[in-house]
Amino acid sequence: MTDTRLPEYFLTSPVLDSLTDAAFRVFINGLVCSVAHGTDGHLNTRALRLLHPDGPRYDLVEDLLAIGLWRAVDGGYEIAKFLDHQSSAEQVAKGRAADRERKRRQREREAGQGDVTP
Repeated sequence: MTDTRLPEYFLTSPVLDSLTDAAFRVFINGLVCSVAHGTDGHLNTRALRLLHPDGPRYDLVEDLLAIGLWRAVDGGYEIAKFLDHQSSAEQVAKGRAADRERKRRQREREAGQGDVTP
């Protein structure tokens, strides 16, 4: 499972407050999408269909570009300052590997508890 972090300053940010509800939704869903798919803030143009219930909303993308929350890049968009608040794909992968190893050791310990010899 991945987690998307929404810093508390999002509540009072004048930049985010200037967004329409629809643009805010696309911005937040873009964060979630990027974290979930391990793209480190990159959203290809195909991903836009996932960010709003009406499908790709290029008007809202333009709003995010205009205020600097997103940048246009080859093949799509990049969320500005993504890694300032989100874990990188590499960090998530390392965390998952550590979780798997921790769970493996736990299962070994639990399996060994039933083998008590007098």
